[in-house]
Amino acid sequence: GHFPRYGCKGQSEFISNEMLTLGEAMRHAGYQTGMSGKWHNGKTRGTIPFDRGFDEAYGLWDGCSNFFNPKIPDPDFKGGRVRPFGHNDVMLEFDDFPEDYFTTDAFTDHAIETIEHFSETGKPFFHYLPYTAPHYPLHAKPEDIAKYKGKYAEGWDVLRQKRLTRQKELGLIDENWIVEDRDGLATPWEEEKDLDFEWQQLRMEVYAAMVDNVDLNIGRLMAALDKLGESDNTLILFLTDNGACAETPGGNDPAQIPGPKEYYSHVGPGWATAQSTPFRRYKQYCHEGGVATPLVARWPDGIKAGTRTDQVGHIIDFLPTFLEMAGSDYP
Repeated sequence: GHFPRYGCKGQSEFISNEMLTLGEAMRHAGYQTGMSGKWHNGKTRGTIPFDRGFDEAYGLWDGCSNFFNPKIPDPDFKGGRVRPFGHNDVMLEFDDFPEDYFTTDAFTDHAIETIEHFSETGKPFFHYLPYTAPHYPLHAKPEDIAKYKGKYAEGWDVLRQKRLTRQKELGLIDENWIVEDRDGLATPWEEEKDLDFEWQQLRMEVYAAMVDNVDLNIGRLMAALDKLGESDNTLILFLTDNGACAETPGGNDPAQIPGPKEYYSHVGPGWATAQSTPFRRYKQYCHEGGVATPLVARWPDGIKAGTRTDQVGHIIDFLPTFLEMAGSDYP
């Protein structure tokens, strides 16, 4: 027979009809299902989230876009693509995004609106909120960037050591671990800072501002759950899809200014070595720095606050765990 090769390099669709999405599984379990953010599993009808188990879906169906207007094309060095952006089964265009638009805020707005609507029905709900931040391009609001001005002037080598010390203080890692001072793909700060000292700092300042904005938006979402009276019996799982990213599309170019929508920049291996502390390597590598991420779980009715586990999990554990929590079988 013919077996289509799904998810291969160069293909636009990454899911087949035989694959079960979390949306489809939770809908089967009697849940209302929503999604806000980055899908990247397919952008044609039949593979977009609205067609694959999500009652309400808003966001990018393919990769990461400009944060201030998702329909601004990628630069030529990144392929010049315009990213598909949809709401349910409708594709959005450039003029659908106002001047003050910012994807991280908009994804949260949609998530809150959807959860408010779901809460009114009395039925349980599942919501998937995959932010694009802090994926490049490095885009952030000036007021968020300003909070971090000068905070990284000591460079990535010092930042890695500071984070390592903090991780040991918190008991997150073992004192006996042998940790490299710097990942082998990163160059010493002292050698690279002179490329453009202000620009090198700004890369990390903007990255921090992007994370700060995610933090503020998660606060908004949790406040909305409080207001709805849903907090205690809602499990929130916070994780990232991979370790720090050292990719450098377009190379190290100080003309690409981190922050504003007109430019397209990245943090590079130097800052990524600090972000991946205490591990080696980055996204796209199978070292711990590429594949190990933290998972924070909050569920007041189900998990005692302050609980910590050293158990290693995998994202494939989510589906059976959610179905078990919902008292449902595998469809």
